[in-house]
Amino acid sequence: PESVKNICKKSCNNCPSGRKDLCVEMNGMCKHPNNCDMNNYMEIYNKTLTNKYCGISEPRRPACCAPSGQVFINDIENALAFTFENTLIYSTWNTPHKADKREYVDYTMAPAKDHLFGFLGILKKYLKAPLHIHNHTQRFIHAVENNARVENWATATQLQQIFNKTQHSSAATVYLSDWQPSVSCHNIKESHCYTKPWVASCGLWNMFHTMTVSAAADHGGKPREVIDAIKGFMSNFFFCGDCRYHFL
Repeated sequence: PESVKNICKKSCNNCPSGRKDLCVEMNGMCKHPNNCDMNNYMEIYNKTLTNKYCGISEPRRPACCAPSGQVFINDIENALAFTFENTLIYSTWNTPHKADKREYVDYTMAPAKDHLFGFLGILKKYLKAPLHIHNHTQRFIHAVENNARVENWATATQLQQIFNKTQHSSAATVYLSDWQPSVSCHNIKESHCYTKPWVASCGLWNMFHTMTVSAAADHGGKPREVIDAIKGFMSNFFFCGDCRYHFL
């Protein structure tokens, strides 16, 4: 809308030279990424989503909140929640209220279990708390892998029971975070503002890149190990056929 453009133009004229592309308008004030603290971020992000951009078909992400090159724990944990609740269980995608129409991953095929444990292995090794995920999330990943190795299971529904049991265990320090609004995903639609959308894919790619970088930065890390595990994940579990084809 013209009103938004005018506010942006007016406020960002006062920004440092050459940095106007990173400026964000908020109540007529120019905000610069270097001057943002967490309170600024939450105020701008929440007000931007709820009051301004939810009604626009392709809202732009507030640059002050999520400048290019940053990775956010929210997005990685969103991806993990979606992975454990959906991607490792179902081989097809449908809206949650049509879950009964979805097909399950076939774990009777030998490679599927191997690739599951390969993927859990790199999650444990290269998503470090508190840098990339919360401590309770790291404990959840470790507990899930341990439970999946010791319990006798053969189907996706039985694996789902293991995930659910781990998530709802009595240990208050072992759990996945609930889904939170995506910070880095550009394609937030109005209907997604307060629901659990399939924009978790943004967090998924962030998670993949975070693990490859973490492996490269770790002198004892094995970047190829991450690449192979991601390839196994995509080929066995990712239910978007076009995405899987192009990725592989």
